[in-house]
Amino acid sequence: QIIGFLYPGDFFGSYKKGRFNYSAEAIGDVRLCVFKQEVLDAYLEKNMNLAKELLHRTSHELTLAQDRIGVLGKMNANERVAKFILNISDQRARIGWQDNPISLPMTRQDIADYLGLTLETVSREITRFKTSNLIKVMSSKQIYIVDKEKLTNLCH
Repeated sequence: QIIGFLYPGDFFGSYKKGRFNYSAEAIGDVRLCVFKQEVLDAYLEKNMNLAKELLHRTSHELTLAQDRIGVLGKMNANERVAKFILNISDQRARIGWQDNPISLPMTRQDIADYLGLTLETVSREITRFKTSNLIKVMSSKQIYIVDKEKLTNLCH
């Protein structure tokens, strides 16, 4: 099961020793920096700004996880796909990338797995958004949000 999509500057892994409950797979070029926990601990003790930044990022990841629980638990397919598109746009803006159009390097099947939906349902909802002039599908890997306000209203 896919539990997330990461962008440049994102942290992943766990701040604990032992085994992880998940693995990562790259769908594009990646530059990765791995820290031994002891080295990171020592560096964080000396660099309060980095410690605060790591705390902010961890808090942001927790917020995203809580948001995803709400998406999977309470939202219908239409709302899930709309929320996904908006979240990708927000995530891109957060790292200083263009938030519209948005590139979707993952497959529709990856999106379906992430949202707990079938491939057919994701494709149907994207087509519905396109027909309703909420989005414009520029290619299988790029979507332009035509009406962000209406797309946002679908999620509430």
